[in-house]
Amino acid sequence: MDEESDIFPTGQLINQYHDHGHNFTPDGWSPIPASVRPLREAHEPSRHTSSWKRAYIPGLVKHRLRLLVAVAVAVIMFCFSLSDTALHTSPASPWAKETTEDKETIVPTLELKVERLVQKHRVDLNRSLVGALSPWQTASAWVTSRQIIPDFAPRLGAILGALAKGEVTQANINTAGTQLKLTLELEGQQMVVFKPMFYERSTFLALAGKLGRDRHNAEIASFHLSRILNIRRVPLAVGRLLNLRGEVIPVATQSLMETFYVKDGRDCFYGACRHCTELSGVCTNQKLLEGVVILWLPPEITLSKVRHPWRLDFKTAILNNSHKTYCDVLRRLDVYRRHRFLLLDIMDTAVFDFLTGNNDRHHVEFTNDTDTGMLVMLDNGKSFGNPYYDEVAILAPLQDCCMLRMSTWNSLQLLRDGVLSRVLKEVLRSDPIHPVLIDSHFLALDRRLKKVFQELDTCVQTTGLDNVLVDDGL
Repeated sequence: MDEESDIFPTGQLINQYHDHGHNFTPDGWSPIPASVRPLREAHEPSRHTSSWKRAYIPGLVKHRLRLLVAVAVAVIMFCFSLSDTALHTSPASPWAKETTEDKETIVPTLELKVERLVQKHRVDLNRSLVGALSPWQTASAWVTSRQIIPDFAPRLGAILGALAKGEVTQANINTAGTQLKLTLELEGQQMVVFKPMFYERSTFLALAGKLGRDRHNAEIASFHLSRILNIRRVPLAVGRLLNLRGEVIPVATQSLMETFYVKDGRDCFYGACRHCTELSGVCTNQKLLEGVVILWLPPEITLSKVRHPWRLDFKTAILNNSHKTYCDVLRRLDVYRRHRFLLLDIMDTAVFDFLTGNNDRHHVEFTNDTDTGMLVMLDNGKSFGNPYYDEVAILAPLQDCCMLRMSTWNSLQLLRDGVLSRVLKEVLRSDPIHPVLIDSHFLALDRRLKKVFQELDTCVQTTGLDNVLVDDGL
């Protein structure tokens, strides 16, 4: 007998279970709910018929109410899904094509994208060059008025390997800019820049992103990101571990040697730059100094420099003297009329800098030999500083002009839904100082890419897709 029969009197127990839709027999009560037994009892008159009705009808009502609620919820969710699809499949939203695909189709498609992009961009630093050209001659031949590296570059691994392992034949100070760096000459008379490591991978700098020293790993990540984005205008960069005593000091110039010192048993130097002092020097860790080697552009490539048109003081000065939109004003400036792709290059650079968090591009440097000269994205050391802060102001060129290359747009489309971070993470595994970035930076890339699409969506809704995407014929 149930425990409750020991607690309640029999009459009280009968009333209790009649009220809750249970059956009672002369021998006791049945725990089977009345709602399970109505068909038999409907044809067998019983003195408990009224009790059965009182129990069954409310149960039926409750059951139907639950069914109605479930149907209502399903209808509401279906309506929401329709509205969401309508929002993303609007004719003005060209990236909506993937949102209507079945999830089972999307997942394999994403995996296939990742696999193909990784295969395309992964490099093997142990690869040997075949042919008469040296690594430096090969890299020099790649440079044109519109690119530093071609889209298909199977020899890239061999060139990066030469940068990472090549013999240092001379080491000298580098006085350009505000940051400590060295000018090295590698075997074969190739000049490179070496930027030493100042920060651990997990060091997050101030929100502005432009504070602090250059981050050597940012140069490496920026180079490979530019390849993946198909904006191939970043100089080649690769990580390297230098043995100062074995590789640098024996071939150092006198001016560089004068900046060497020993601290806590470690070899250190402070070089020569605007802010370089003994207090700002760098030291070896277990006799090695980690850093990045950046390949110089060919000597025949000359760069012109103008102030970045979206620096606040520059923009304010121009707008104070014009009633036109800022982008229209820029189009009429001589430098942008003579270099017809420069403004589009700035749009690409804005997307690139926003993804990397680089708010330190004060000038625009571009090849000046033809009207199709490219904007070269130098000095990316302020990138990848704080993965938890997105400086949307970097996208000001895109917001003001609402235009972007069709080729850049197509590249961004391929990298949605987490593809960008996964591909870059795999490509960076081959670098000698792997891991180049910590996971939070990869997450930031995907988050920022979504914000780029949000800005583009606003432009499309405002001016139309045909006015946003530009086919420059390249």
